[in-house]
Amino acid sequence: MSMNRVQLIGNIGKEPVFDYKKEDTAVLKFSVAVNSKVKDKKVAEWFNVVAFDKLAETLKPYLTAGMRVYVEGALRIKKYENKDKEERLQVNIIAHKVDFFGGKEQKTEESHEEPAEEF
Repeated sequence: MSMNRVQLIGNIGKEPVFDYKKEDTAVLKFSVAVNSKVKDKKVAEWFNVVAFDKLAETLKPYLTAGMRVYVEGALRIKKYENKDKEERLQVNIIAHKVDFFGGKEQKTEESHEEPAEEF
């Protein structure tokens, strides 16, 4: 038996990006910051999240930057070459479930610095 499961609670960074890919597959991409303390310093770990199809379409009108969310899903790691022909890894969480705390108007006051690399 094997399992690939991730659970996060954090805040959405930039506004989520919604698009349709090949064969009319709905895709919603967003980043989530999970804050922790390390030696009295606040540190944010950033995670790229991708939702597909019905989940993406359902979440689109509700998710917004700054919103606190619970994400449950699975890790996907892809290898690719950048423009300089260097091998890179892209790590995404494929969302199976996303819950949010409060409505669209309710945002938290936490840090919203973006990750170094976009997904």
